[in-house]
Amino acid sequence: LTIHGGTGSIMPYEAISVHDARLREVGVEPDGVLFGSTQLAIPAIAFGDTDPASLNLPNQDDSAEWPAKVIYLPEVYRFRIKNAIVHPPFGIITIDSFVLRETLGHIPFHHEGYGRNGDEIVLPTTGIGAILGGAVHVMGGNYDNYYHLIADILTKLQVEPLSPYHFTGTVLLPPIVTPPLRDIAMRLAQAGKPVYSLSYHSVQVQALRFIENLSAWGSAPNPHLAPFFHSIKQLFGIDEVPTHKIYITRKDSQSRILLNEDDVIATVQRHGFQVVELSGLDLVAQMRLFAGASHIIAPHGAGLANLAFCGPGTSVCELHMDTYLNWCFRRLCSILEIKYGCLVGSVDPEYHQSWMHHMRWSLPLSKLESVLVDRGFVH
Repeated sequence: LTIHGGTGSIMPYEAISVHDARLREVGVEPDGVLFGSTQLAIPAIAFGDTDPASLNLPNQDDSAEWPAKVIYLPEVYRFRIKNAIVHPPFGIITIDSFVLRETLGHIPFHHEGYGRNGDEIVLPTTGIGAILGGAVHVMGGNYDNYYHLIADILTKLQVEPLSPYHFTGTVLLPPIVTPPLRDIAMRLAQAGKPVYSLSYHSVQVQALRFIENLSAWGSAPNPHLAPFFHSIKQLFGIDEVPTHKIYITRKDSQSRILLNEDDVIATVQRHGFQVVELSGLDLVAQMRLFAGASHIIAPHGAGLANLAFCGPGTSVCELHMDTYLNWCFRRLCSILEIKYGCLVGSVDPEYHQSWMHHMRWSLPLSKLESVLVDRGFVH
């Protein structure tokens, strides 16, 4: 097993699923069904590039994602864990010599003190900073990425007032290093929920409430989350009427730069779209913006996590780069009754050998013009 970085104090663990019967002997018990088994029904793309055969995609396997499909999802349990150790900053949970496999998603094992070889895991030791009587685990890897914060972490807050599950203990959150995390922590505190942010030291929790990831690490959101997102809007006082059309620019990002974005912006503005840069907005402003949008056009990016706060019937056209087709937002739209379409642009040949997020690309304006007058998108 290779341990990355220095040779400071580390601890070895065996990765194990929270469903493994061996954990019953060390105080891990199911605490009822949170969501019953269900299916994620992903409809066909409604407008834009509806036929992958016309795109000449560099990776032909991407064509398989175009048709409608159904993903079957098993039931989801709540768990109660006795004397759990929760490690900063990602919320990895250990019990005795075991580490919960369900808390190892998106963990950067190349970081100092971490290592993984199959089920053999090592973690850096951080010391116990507090002992809590009861807490709910609302943590995960990639917590500083806005999409994964919304889809993977915030969705674990399945307690009152956001869900029917009664709970009076502490909410465990990742380090509050981004404005959205700060806004969430403040709103929870205002609602009377004690919040503990894990930045430097582990905590020991005598009775920890835990649920598995509810979005398959961002790729398959559970349909039962639709009312939860509505409850989030209520918690933040969001009650917008969808009336405006917005284009989300990525000019504030150095990743996957859209080379002809100025022309794209000029085109959508002629059709009444407001151009918005999300990095200048706080969480509530982003939620209000999307809740009040009737039509959205945007290049693929984490800010589209705010689609979770749109109402049914909103029209969304996502702009993709042909070498990086990520369908997480199409799947999010499917659980919220949002009309989804897409347009695929081409990577500049000069950047074909680059890492995908360093690539530069362009979008055919003729295809964009066609969507902007397409009745499937406009109405």
